[in-house]
Amino acid sequence: MSVALVSTVLVAAAAWLVLRVRASGPKLDIPYLQFEGDNSLLRYLNDTRSLMRKGYAEYIKQGKPFSMLNHVDFLSPLVILPPKYLEEVRSAPQTKLSFPLSLEKFLLNVFSRITARSLVGPELCDSQEWQDIILGFTNSAFKASHGVRVRYHPWTRWLAKYFDGDVKDVYRYRKRAGNLLRPILEARKAEYKARGKGEKVEHEDGIQWILDAYHSTGSTLTPDKLAQDEFIITIASIHSSAATALSILYDLMDRPECLAEIQEEISKVFMQYGSWTRQSLAALRIMDSFMKESQRVHTLQQLTLQRMVVEDFTFKDGLHLPAGTQMAMPNELISLDPDLHENAETFDAKRFLRKREQIDPNKFHFASISEDMLPFGSGLHACPGRFLAQDVMKLMFIRLLTRYEFKYPEGVESRPANIERHHNIMPNTGLSLLFKEKN
Repeated sequence: MSVALVSTVLVAAAAWLVLRVRASGPKLDIPYLQFEGDNSLLRYLNDTRSLMRKGYAEYIKQGKPFSMLNHVDFLSPLVILPPKYLEEVRSAPQTKLSFPLSLEKFLLNVFSRITARSLVGPELCDSQEWQDIILGFTNSAFKASHGVRVRYHPWTRWLAKYFDGDVKDVYRYRKRAGNLLRPILEARKAEYKARGKGEKVEHEDGIQWILDAYHSTGSTLTPDKLAQDEFIITIASIHSSAATALSILYDLMDRPECLAEIQEEISKVFMQYGSWTRQSLAALRIMDSFMKESQRVHTLQQLTLQRMVVEDFTFKDGLHLPAGTQMAMPNELISLDPDLHENAETFDAKRFLRKREQIDPNKFHFASISEDMLPFGSGLHACPGRFLAQDVMKLMFIRLLTRYEFKYPEGVESRPANIERHHNIMPNTGLSLLFKEKN
């Protein structure tokens, strides 16, 4: 049998399988939006916002959902829900609704080192090899994620681990991490035996949290599994924090009057408290309001509260979503909705400071969640690390604003345009800023 004939048979079989799956996939009685004219995957990667804006104006603002192409899994429809479904989504059990799971390098390194003490404990927090692995894995994982989505059909993605260089790098970093974690894991397991003999041994770090979780279910934790879980926690901790910090820094540089006011606030608060604690960091209310407004105007995700329908799910108003459907809330457009935020298109540095003063001093801070601000999600699955991220970013800005002067390079006068890929939004990481230590 010739190679050409074998290839033809394989292609025909794959096409038949895809058609069968599509025919039996989830059926939705919901408006479906697509681009007019060029409806290619490349356009979805580069121009999703225009389609989201159309759907938001025509359907979400009327309290109705719409659906669109799911570029991660072409065979599973993506449904965008209006905020009226928020309470039902966030309170639904996981058995019903689950969910998928230069300067940038400098910021990643800063957040990686700060969070390492909490996530891997004293044994590895100062290890340069661990930092190299974490940063290398983060870079490879994001490259692999994007590359696999673009280069492989959903039904052939299982081949990527054998043929794709970026995916192979991910596995190599995981193996290196497992080797570093092995002696620590073995020592922690030995301590469990000591506990059984009446000796109390406690560790407050990510390794112990993961080990305790496995131990409570009777599951065996291997170095490879520990490395994988640590990677998931670490990426969630450092990558979004670094991107958010860079975005806030750009906004500060565009508003020198706000920068000066925050520098003055830092000085006053430090003189009052004498050190930086959670209490004194919380007193940086002008900085906090600026950070939250930056997050509102320049959010990192078009969508949030992503969920997969595990079992057929019907909302109280009768909207029915079959198993296999993916759903989400339009995070970016909610944040920019003029019906929810006064002068929504304007960057108002003290917007949330005024709300704390006029409405509730315990709400509207950077890490708080509400129905009109969803970057951190909502309900039981709201980002658990948002309070740590809030304090870490404040500490970083304190250091940066008190020790350094900085400006854009020659020829750049304001914040560079964000980088957008499908529903992801990132601040431009290719720009090298100019820093000078203060006298």
